[in-house]
Amino acid sequence: MRAQFLAFFLLCAAGAAAQADASLTSAQRFVQEHGIRLNTVTPLPGFRLYYNCDSFLFLRGDFGDTIRILTPGLSSRTSQAEMLELLRSPDYGRTVFVESIMDDSDLYVSYYRETMFLRRHDSLFEFVDTLSYPPLYQEVLTRLFSDSTSDAEQARLQARLDSIQKDHETRSRLTTKLIFAPKAFARSRRRRFPRRLNPVGDWILLEDKSRVMGRWVYTIRINNNEKKGEETSYAYAIDEHFRFFWWEFCPGR
Repeated sequence: MRAQFLAFFLLCAAGAAAQADASLTSAQRFVQEHGIRLNTVTPLPGFRLYYNCDSFLFLRGDFGDTIRILTPGLSSRTSQAEMLELLRSPDYGRTVFVESIMDDSDLYVSYYRETMFLRRHDSLFEFVDTLSYPPLYQEVLTRLFSDSTSDAEQARLQARLDSIQKDHETRSRLTTKLIFAPKAFARSRRRRFPRRLNPVGDWILLEDKSRVMGRWVYTIRINNNEKKGEETSYAYAIDEHFRFFWWEFCPGR
């Protein structure tokens, strides 16, 4: 009797497992079969992993006076065939990862980019590449991540992109630009630092200064329209210890 009950139990369990597997989408099965972890990475040596309140990944590493952060760059719909190639990449699971499963057979993949900063007493400098990418770079990048681009065309575009990036890395030069010092905004919320401190000519706007969770948080916006057609505007929220408030402080995490 006990043997019959055990056989019946195993039969039911197998049926339930088969039914559950049948309810999975193609993408869900792919993730399960390849042991893919969603929305997580293995932090690079010296980095710490955070999630902000919207569950976006953020990685930070402090190396002496240098701060390195990894934040969302590009994200794209990725087929299972393309994902198999990515799984073999040394960047997979470190700066490239599956953020979520799409509602069909595809996956949503994120590519993270690095930004570096330099601390000097109460001042924060950002590293900047003084060499701009050619217009062709953005054109190739846009076409590469277009859903309408064929696999063969993607391979050609990737090779072209790699060539542009290699040339850029050979000729580029990093420098630092001052983006924040608390005393600099004592008289005005908007200012431009001398070229010797900010060689690219940014205008820095102090959008907000407030007391949050027992610390002063400064929201600064960096604007630049020095080069026609290449206007930039982006912002950071940092506290007095140069911690990134939008990323590193989420109540309840």
